[in-house]
Amino acid sequence: TINHTGLSINYNHSNNSAIRLYVGDAINGNGWAYAQTGSKNDYNPNQWYHFFLVKQGINYRIYIDGILDININVGGSDNYTELTGYYFGSIGSMQWFNGVLDDVFIWTTALSVGELSDFNLLTQTPCSLSELPANLQNGLLGYWPFCGNAIDQSNNSFNGFVNGASLSSDRNGNQNSAYSFDGDGDDISYGSPLYSVSSTYLW
Repeated sequence: TINHTGLSINYNHSNNSAIRLYVGDAINGNGWAYAQTGSKNDYNPNQWYHFFLVKQGINYRIYIDGILDININVGGSDNYTELTGYYFGSIGSMQWFNGVLDDVFIWTTALSVGELSDFNLLTQTPCSLSELPANLQNGLLGYWPFCGNAIDQSNNSFNGFVNGASLSSDRNGNQNSAYSFDGDGDDISYGSPLYSVSSTYLW
């Protein structure tokens, strides 16, 4: 059992085909102590969606394609950090994801949905920090555009370790610009905790 003090976003059919946000409380020995299921449950296979999580103090919000889906307050969680490190495609090498991920951002500042609007219109992923809009560089903790690899393009070198995931085409059809996960042991991980996470965005 992993005692989590961070958060997890997952999707599976047992959640009524909806997104679920988990917030950990290992400080009090509770593991995943809080969970909230989103209202959207009409996801279509082979269609891209963008997910945006904002954490402000004890408030957590998830937007799907710019529409608010989850809004939850978790008392005492304002300084939670996931000590097991980060994982894309699994929860601590458990509960595997079957699908494709692209353009993962993590910021130390709470962004608004509007600040991502220009990025969402791009047809070619910026593969370096200098190519990003200036507002998205502020407070950037990690940026994984998956341009042929899982290298972090921020200045913080949180480079991912690819375990089984394979390069795939992104939402605009650009080859080797996203990672595909088979739902059976694939993930991308970095073994150190990320502190002061306030916004997370991905496709």
